[in-house]
Amino acid sequence: MKQIIFLFIGLVSFLVSPAFAEAPEYFEKMNQFARLTEHQIISFENYVQEVQKVSPQAQAQLSQSLKLQQKALWGEIERLKSLYDKSFVAKTATKEDRKALVYHESNLSIAVHRQLVLLHDFLSEVSPKNAEKKLAVLVRNMDAISVDLQKGKSIEVPAGMGINQVFQSGQKVAVSVCKLLAGFCTRKSLSGLMDSLNEGNFLRSKQYELIGVEEAKKAFPANEKSVFILIGNHDQPLMDIALARKVSLALGSDHHVTMTRKSVYPIPPPVSAGDVVFVVDNDPKSNPVQESLDILAKNITEKSHNRVSLAVYPEGMLPYTGGQMPMTVKEGAFVIARKMAHQLSQQGVSVYLVRMKSNIIEHLTAADTIPARVVMESVEKVPDTAIDRSRPDEWIERNRLQAENSFNSHRGKTQIDIFNLDKVPYSKIPLSIEIRACSKVFVL
Repeated sequence: MKQIIFLFIGLVSFLVSPAFAEAPEYFEKMNQFARLTEHQIISFENYVQEVQKVSPQAQAQLSQSLKLQQKALWGEIERLKSLYDKSFVAKTATKEDRKALVYHESNLSIAVHRQLVLLHDFLSEVSPKNAEKKLAVLVRNMDAISVDLQKGKSIEVPAGMGINQVFQSGQKVAVSVCKLLAGFCTRKSLSGLMDSLNEGNFLRSKQYELIGVEEAKKAFPANEKSVFILIGNHDQPLMDIALARKVSLALGSDHHVTMTRKSVYPIPPPVSAGDVVFVVDNDPKSNPVQESLDILAKNITEKSHNRVSLAVYPEGMLPYTGGQMPMTVKEGAFVIARKMAHQLSQQGVSVYLVRMKSNIIEHLTAADTIPARVVMESVEKVPDTAIDRSRPDEWIERNRLQAENSFNSHRGKTQIDIFNLDKVPYSKIPLSIEIRACSKVFVL
């Protein structure tokens, strides 16, 4: 009888747990994102027809090109929704489905950003004398991206776009670039490389505020060994890595490790320092989850460290400041946390999940000056029971969903304003690499 009562109580707790009380916001966010992009496309077409008054033939070519763009956009969004449903709702995704989700998500994010910047650049350069010629070039470039998106071809990030994304509104850009190049060439460790940079240099102003660090520190037992996994939204590539290291050290980490994609570094930092775990795409030998477990376990059990940390940005990619596309949060960071907690439970080492949230993309792109903030949203002790792969893991599902809804709260509702031709306020970047499309956001 007692067993039946406990089973009933457990079932009720399972059904009313946060994982089932909170629904994915991803589908509606992606719809908002698509409608926002579509609205900009329509506004652009109306502008060309009414203001530039190009020939009927040019107007027809533009109209056909923009219809192709919209078809490719909605087709890719529907594909992502289907893959999301398989991965996180129906739980029927294969390994290939999960890889496809990452691939197509990255492709769409890059495609929309590039196309919006193309529209913006056209508006900044067009004149009555060159309108026809500029429009022909625009249509050709827009069509190339749309066709690749429809065919599932990989859409590349041009070098200039990558530089702009990193340094779009920075301070002391030349100094930061020189430090990065020197660090890569001298094979400096990732920690040393990040410590040489001032994360404030990647902002519109050098100032930003860390909120809730002292409160978060109180969640860790004093004088006890512990490991924490730090997760956050991924809006700014280099600053996010430097920021995670600074936050981890502020939380008392004696040794910090970063998980990052190897492909983003022209010369990858050495792994010998024990401060980096690389995610290597399309390499069957790459096992970042196990590598993370090994390096954390070694540092907390074999060395005189009281607290060690691992930073993971579980979205795995950027929303890009142009489109600001909603992202999916993958399960890897939460699986590492659970496996680490189970592995270290026999040694009396507790594992914690720390979630932080920044407003960096809003700070960088808003028309008005918005202070940059990084908030510690939650600290939670990770259960040390083994993961049962025969059924969904409530803890992983709940934390993954809460992180995703939080990280996407500012996305899908703002984009660059393609009609705003001002430069980014306070930017110190040389004109040759300055991104000019993010000084204001467009709100639907």
